[in-house]
Amino acid sequence: MIGIELSFPTGRFHATPWGRNVNEGVPEWPPSSYRLARALVDVWSRKARDLPEGRFLRVLRLLGRPPLYALPPVRFHHIRFWQSSNEKNPSKRQLIFDPFATCGEGRVLMGFEAEATTEAADDLQQLLSMLAFFGRSESWVQARAVDCSEEGEWNCFPFDEAGPGNTARVACFDFPEDKNGPDCLSSLATTTEELLSKGRDRPDCFRWVHYSLPGNSEETIFLGKAGTRKKVRSALYALSSKVLPLVEETLPLAERVRSYLMGIHKRLAGGDPACVSPRFSGKNSTGAPSHGHRHAFFQPLDIDGDGRIDHLLVHGREPFDELEITALDELREVWQPGGRPDLEFVLMNLGEYVPGNRSKYWRSATPFVTTRHHRKGRGTREEWIVGELLREFDAHGIPRPVSVELTGEVPGNRPGRGWWSFTRNRKEGQVFPGYGFRVRFDEPREGYFSLGALCHFGLGLFVPERGHEA
Repeated sequence: MIGIELSFPTGRFHATPWGRNVNEGVPEWPPSSYRLARALVDVWSRKARDLPEGRFLRVLRLLGRPPLYALPPVRFHHIRFWQSSNEKNPSKRQLIFDPFATCGEGRVLMGFEAEATTEAADDLQQLLSMLAFFGRSESWVQARAVDCSEEGEWNCFPFDEAGPGNTARVACFDFPEDKNGPDCLSSLATTTEELLSKGRDRPDCFRWVHYSLPGNSEETIFLGKAGTRKKVRSALYALSSKVLPLVEETLPLAERVRSYLMGIHKRLAGGDPACVSPRFSGKNSTGAPSHGHRHAFFQPLDIDGDGRIDHLLVHGREPFDELEITALDELREVWQPGGRPDLEFVLMNLGEYVPGNRSKYWRSATPFVTTRHHRKGRGTREEWIVGELLREFDAHGIPRPVSVELTGEVPGNRPGRGWWSFTRNRKEGQVFPGYGFRVRFDEPREGYFSLGALCHFGLGLFVPERGHEA
């Protein structure tokens, strides 16, 4: 058995799994053998061209079966930073995620079931010694070939050799005995642009293999302390389209997303409508509406303030289960009315808490609506609607603000709009009046929240007041 040991001088492995977007904030773990094969091709083509192609292909063939792993304890993290968009407006920046796994001084051992000649073993050792980084450029690595036995301390196995549990899907290099060497080498050098031009999602000499992870590793969608699986209560997406929807379309967009997620979950559950997640549907097992706000909130967001929806937050009070998380992960696009191009969704983060800035000062981003009506004996209309808002704070378990101010100002840089311009009814239902507020809390609070009759579909959304973030 051929052993390859990887150690990371900075204690970090920076890489994104095949088929995932870097801004999903999900790191690759364990390091894939397909990535290793491509890294060796890069080293050979740039630093070891004196090594004949035939000998190099014999080295590659040693990695042509799914490896066994001995993995150290690991934690998963990501860094967020704003990067210039290289446009004339210097303030226009793009949010970038850098996901990585930290293993400290721990080393990764990969074991390949192959027999190497002395020459091939020496060639492999030479190539590994020239490998400076593995994954992204900040992922420094020291690699070497080592002796290992089939009875080594392996703790991560292909899925068909161990029971289900904490698992990961790994991109493995595949070099069958009957495969032509030059063709396999060409496959490893295939670019993403070439794949997309041919309508393919993966190259030759590639296959997915499921692995059972050790107890001290987390599944890649969970971030945090090693040895624990943090509960996922929120999913944040970035939206992409040539025409993004206006914030006035918050309610119908949230309804369409909910419908899509219910359809995805129904398919994953075997097609039985009765098995659709009540967190997505908002209905209990009898088909009656859920109470207590235990189902998911669908909150379209205009983070850059240009009046168009550019993000989506789906969150709930209770953690999503595995099938619901899979459905959230598979949300890719939603149609738009009026012949506009479809909206694409890029999953940026799955987290335990609702993301957002801390602040004492919050304002309405979408109109607050209520199904109750103002009547005599309930004070002035302003007193009544403020009272309705405070009732909603109590119903959601949010401490009441110390001050509340009605406002007709719709945030953003598109003037001439009012709360009346938002869609404020579902399908053929009654159109409710909309109201906006500024509120101040005694202590800073964190995370978006929404209140009112249509709060699960993005109305009644409050966001931190610009310039007052803590």
